[in-house]
Amino acid sequence: MPHPEKLQIVFFHIPKTGGTTFKEVLMKNNPNSTYHHLTGHKEKVPHQIVLDKLKSHDLVFGHFRFIPELANHPLYLLTFLRNPEDRVISNFLHYKRENRIAEEPVMTQFERFLSNGEMERNGSLNFQTQYMLGDVKNSEFNANQNMYFNQALEHLKALNFVGITEHFRDSTFLLCKIFGWNKWYYMPQNVSNNSQLVMKLKSNFKNRIAELNELDQELYNKGLELYESQKQIHKIPFTKKYKSITLGYIKQLVRR
Repeated sequence: MPHPEKLQIVFFHIPKTGGTTFKEVLMKNNPNSTYHHLTGHKEKVPHQIVLDKLKSHDLVFGHFRFIPELANHPLYLLTFLRNPEDRVISNFLHYKRENRIAEEPVMTQFERFLSNGEMERNGSLNFQTQYMLGDVKNSEFNANQNMYFNQALEHLKALNFVGITEHFRDSTFLLCKIFGWNKWYYMPQNVSNNSQLVMKLKSNFKNRIAELNELDQELYNKGLELYESQKQIHKIPFTKKYKSITLGYIKQLVRR
């Protein structure tokens, strides 16, 4: 494979995995590149749109699902995975911020959010697995989960890079090291400050979330393995890491 700097980048941004923050890192390290941000979410962005954008753009990223045929092209494919429990709660808080949930006690809201039909609609039911699977209808996925999970796992392995939201800083630094980018610092975007509520939801619904997201948990565990393998190959210089953390912190203070 050519050096990553010579490749077009495709970032499959699974919602609520830190992709908005990572997009900032991508763009400021590639100021002269042409890029296109595609948006979707639960609806599926047609594969042909992504393929068409790659004909004229260096970077293509956004909420679109894995496209198997891209693995056969000289592209740099990447995504971030997140612990399913944290991702589901983050998704719920996102819905609350946007007033997309009926007004009632928060524990009742979350219990309703975790009902089977609602989870499928709001993108909290093994959603990372479905994103990595690609363009498969929910009904087909639910009828053949084991087969489709294995496909999603193979797609994950086909990526050039897997970042982990719980290790976001080192994941970002690692990718910057691989590409030889100089601007490693970043400022977190779309971060919830309601830590007490998060802990309360985890305490009351941990088992329920885990039960409903077994496939996502297995996919996440494999993602962790891939991430650790990448870390063994590409060592992050301590001095560069320290300077980047300090600069990011200073910029956050200036913005306040």
